[in-house]
Amino acid sequence: GTSNAEDDQTVTLTITGSATIIVTATVTGGVWSYTADISSLADGSISIAADVSDLAGNPATQATKTLFKETVVPTLAIDNPLMTDNLVNEAEKTAVVISGTSNAEDGQTVTLWIIGSTTLNATATVTGGVWTYPADISAMADGNIAITADVSDLVGNPAAQATKTLKKDIVAPTFTIDDSLMTDNKVNDEEQDAVLISGTSNAEDNQIITLTITDGSITINVTATVTAGVWTQTVYMTTLADGNIDITADVSDLAGNPATQATRTLNKDTVYPTLT
Repeated sequence: GTSNAEDDQTVTLTITGSATIIVTATVTGGVWSYTADISSLADGSISIAADVSDLAGNPATQATKTLFKETVVPTLAIDNPLMTDNLVNEAEKTAVVISGTSNAEDGQTVTLWIIGSTTLNATATVTGGVWTYPADISAMADGNIAITADVSDLVGNPAAQATKTLKKDIVAPTFTIDDSLMTDNKVNDEEQDAVLISGTSNAEDNQIITLTITDGSITINVTATVTAGVWTQTVYMTTLADGNIDITADVSDLAGNPATQATRTLNKDTVYPTLT
């Protein structure tokens, strides 16, 4: 602080929080200074009172100040999962929502580093205990995207850094229906109650294939599962009329990229030929 008391006059400081510390400083050239260790005081308000007298003994009006001590670091977390599955597909890459929580005060800045084949530095703001940032990572190559987040509270205590890894995958899976089905793309009377529809895909194991099978009037909807690059489903077609049977099949990879729809047409013929 400052005082126009003569040099070497003693400033008495009373620092009061959960305990009281009494120390002294010396006026030199109109200013005085003291470095206090308040580590023994609990967090909260710390009141400071300063007193000095001049060489003749006249006391100055007491000077006061209040500090607020806070040594508890804020919490910081990145939501898990991000984008529902920690995966980013072709449709999502321009607006990847990175979000999380923190008990830092409203208005505190969360610094984000988003690192893939390139690096994106961004900031978000804590509001009501949450924060969010929509990132465009379309310029980054497919693969792992590392995210780090940092925040400090209002007094400067840094939170433990939060980290998360996303995987970017924008390549649609391959997908086919076998040709021929039932050896000849035809279904006869003996085959109609167990028509094997099969194909291939490089979508991950357990990805679901949706099959729509129709004669134009009646539609059958069934599913199959990718296992080691292949899939198969046995379909009961006795309810479908003779003629062309159109099959469409769809699958997406684990990241949500849809394959190009696969199609196939079978011919159902269950009428026995006449013989004379």
